[in-house]
Amino acid sequence: MLTELNAYVMNDYANITQITLLVRRLDIGTKVIRVRQHSQENQLFKYRKDLSYPPKEKVKLARANMDGQPMFYGAVFSNFCINDNPRLTCLLETNKEVLDDTFVGKKDLTYSLWLNKREINLFVIPVFDSYPHPAKDFEWYYELWKELMQDDRINKEQINVLKELSRHFSLTGEKKEEENSYAYTADFTTHLFKTHPEIDGIIYPSVRLKEEGIGVNVAIRPEVIDDAFELKACSVCRYFKRNKRQQLILNYKHSRFRQNGKIYYVIDREFYRDLDFKNTEYDFKTLQFKY
Repeated sequence: MLTELNAYVMNDYANITQITLLVRRLDIGTKVIRVRQHSQENQLFKYRKDLSYPPKEKVKLARANMDGQPMFYGAVFSNFCINDNPRLTCLLETNKEVLDDTFVGKKDLTYSLWLNKREINLFVIPVFDSYPHPAKDFEWYYELWKELMQDDRINKEQINVLKELSRHFSLTGEKKEEENSYAYTADFTTHLFKTHPEIDGIIYPSVRLKEEGIGVNVAIRPEVIDDAFELKACSVCRYFKRNKRQQLILNYKHSRFRQNGKIYYVIDREFYRDLDFKNTEYDFKTLQFKY
């Protein structure tokens, strides 16, 4: 039985999922970037399933999913920001060590490139004033949200719920506060998918880059990934950090696909040449990533 609070929240969701939904459509062949951290040295992911969404027994509460509910998270290129960098977005969203001034060392990650075989419909999470400087994509969509408000196609109650949704998507902080926000946004996403089967996922600004004007995240239903996406390539990257100003990420190994679908890797010929960065200062946000 729903608690009074849960019933109220579900009522909120019903309110806003009945209004006109703003959707970003991913054209066929759009690049979606995903990253997976390595849990041990020399680990290699040799199958598509290893790079896709995790199995339900390993899934914990997150931005768009409940415990035991798989979701495919990734990042896409901005339609407006030429400096946008999905690999950087994925790295910052999944690796706390990047922003941890006490961390020094190296980590291996596997990036994967996914292409959609049909058009994909993503519900756009509104920004309101929750993000200081989001990617321009969301500012553009916010103008469309404002038009709906001005035309009275969204009432004040629905606007307040949308603002609360935006606030929860933008929150980071203490673990308990973050979990409460995750519960709210995951509940919303679950309700959205149940009531709108034509929606394949959601698109929302990166919290880690909300002051940088870049960072476009996506969360896509697992069944959509299985049916409508192709794993095109993957690469092992090695992340190095000496201090806040000296950070570097290099392509370490590139993927090849056997006829049976199994993945094997070959070392990038430029890796050891690029590794010599002893006397160089790097600004992490301007590093060049290869796609």
